[in-house]
Amino acid sequence: MKADRGSCSRFFDRPRRLRAYVDDSPFVARRPELSRASDADREAAFFGWASRVVDEQASVLAFAELLGHLGAIAAPLAALETVHGLLGDELRHVRLCAEVASWFGDLDSLEIDVEDLWLPPTDEPRASRALEIVVRELVVGEAESLIALRAYRDATSDPAVREAYAILLYDEARHASAGRNLEAVLRASFEDAAFEPFLSRRDDVAEADRRHHRAVHRAGATGGPGRAFGVSIFAHEIPALPSTAPPTASSSHPCSGSCDPIPTDTLLP
Repeated sequence: MKADRGSCSRFFDRPRRLRAYVDDSPFVARRPELSRASDADREAAFFGWASRVVDEQASVLAFAELLGHLGAIAAPLAALETVHGLLGDELRHVRLCAEVASWFGDLDSLEIDVEDLWLPPTDEPRASRALEIVVRELVVGEAESLIALRAYRDATSDPAVREAYAILLYDEARHASAGRNLEAVLRASFEDAAFEPFLSRRDDVAEADRRHHRAVHRAGATGGPGRAFGVSIFAHEIPALPSTAPPTASSSHPCSGSCDPIPTDTLLP
């Protein structure tokens, strides 16, 4: 968690000149009940939610890169507007996770490394890179995150933390849905050749990513303190993938017509 440089106080500072442009109001009005929480539960919740700041900031940078690629290839304006909205959601998630972490400890006591979280660089054409980010970060990544977050939400008993999860789950469901529809729109807007070389390996990469995400999420679900506050579950609470599974979507038909709607069961607080 400790970084070589860049403290929480600097990262989350609200300079006076910028306060008119950002909303500082809390995301969750209530606070957790800590009177019966053990020190171990508080510490686990503090570090667990603080760690999520890094994951959310990585998504900010991934979507910022995607927005630039879509603009450069003159993608439909609605595609840029969609990604702009997703980027704003991820920025809110950074602050939401920090807000929840602050319920359990002093963020200024930590230094969180949020530097150099960009995706690995590539020399591939912009359209190919854009499709890669849509598939890997949205179609697969956000969908897998949704599955894991739902498991943590279901294990959480504290009402305030469940309220925070309701915000995250609603947005993650929208992001996964947006990814499927963005892929369909891009594929309908450009010739297939524009998306090479990624398009040729799209299905294999998507399936490998799904299995990697699921394995990582299950490996990290080892139980321990902090369950009531949304940071501790067991591996069996995240469904295992079958030994073989069909690809996410055919490389020829990424979404015929309208893609899947937002799964309503994720929206329950």
